[in-house]
Amino acid sequence: MTQPKAVLALQAGLYIRVSTKDQALKYSPDVQRSILSKKAEDDGVTVREEHILLDKQTGTNSDRPGFERMQALAQSGAIQIVYVMSVDRFARNTEDALRVARLLKEWRVRLVIADLPMDIQTPEGELAYTQFAAFAQFQAAQIKKYARGGRDRRPTTIRNPTTAQQRTGGQSKTACSS
Repeated sequence: MTQPKAVLALQAGLYIRVSTKDQALKYSPDVQRSILSKKAEDDGVTVREEHILLDKQTGTNSDRPGFERMQALAQSGAIQIVYVMSVDRFARNTEDALRVARLLKEWRVRLVIADLPMDIQTPEGELAYTQFAAFAQFQAAQIKKYARGGRDRRPTTIRNPTTAQQRTGGQSKTACSS
């Protein structure tokens, strides 16, 4: 008589990232943890406390302690699934998002994006993931552009010609007078 094989429970990691106070409202660590924990539970997957990884900085580079720890756990086989809220919480650099997703696949670790309603291992899911990764990078560039623009640009005054004429005694002063 043979002994039944033990069924090992899949181990998952939750990767949580927040970088600004505004994001903390919609994507607070508690909100992300709650949603991702529920998703893992629904999938019948175990999440150990030490596999809940949090970063509080930009996703535009991959030098983040939680992100690096998640990869180390995946490579070592300690986790077989990584849950993340959205592609922009995972990475805001298209190359990093694609590179790490490819590494996870090589290590036989499934990447689950909670707000992406498809498996990114399928051709359709891979296409959607790639598009969302590119859009996340675009959003980061736009945020940086507008934040820098607000600091670097001098305030501009829009002049109403009617008001200008009233202030100058009825004559409008312009750079090009005839």
